[in-house]
Amino acid sequence: MAALETLKQFKADNTLRSAAFSYIGSQLLGKRERDGLSNCFRFLNKKGDGKLTINELRAGYQSLKKEISEEQVTAIFTSIDTDNSGEISFSEYLVAAMTEKSMTSQDKLMAAFRMFDKDGSGLVSSEELSEILSAGGTADFESMIKEYDDNGDGQISFDEFATMMKRLEK
Repeated sequence: MAALETLKQFKADNTLRSAAFSYIGSQLLGKRERDGLSNCFRFLNKKGDGKLTINELRAGYQSLKKEISEEQVTAIFTSIDTDNSGEISFSEYLVAAMTEKSMTSQDKLMAAFRMFDKDGSGLVSSEELSEILSAGGTADFESMIKEYDDNGDGQISFDEFATMMKRLEK
């Protein structure tokens, strides 16, 4: 149950990185890793409803005899529940439980980058981010670009994207 240790280290991040990690987790994980993470999720999800409650997360740590305070359980749960629904969906769990190495391989980063680079130009613009990320919400996509746009051209190149993705605060 190494995934439970990885969950302890997870920190929710900005929208762009979260979306990229969600894509990697849902579309690009290998069968072996996905199966291992699925098994852990099923172990934790005692109700079998596909969503983890804070009680199920706490019970998972307790069943493995892991020393963890109530404050830590709450902090872990809140960090993983990125949509603030009060439950952890399987996709939220996947993003949190994946290891750094599995998320940031060159192939996976390139596939995730291509998801954002809708026009195939090799650069991601604020318009492309808006098209991918604005479903039901508003965000300052130009600020997102500026945060990771190292060369100041107003777009994110693959190298800038890869650097952003590897700046894990796990």
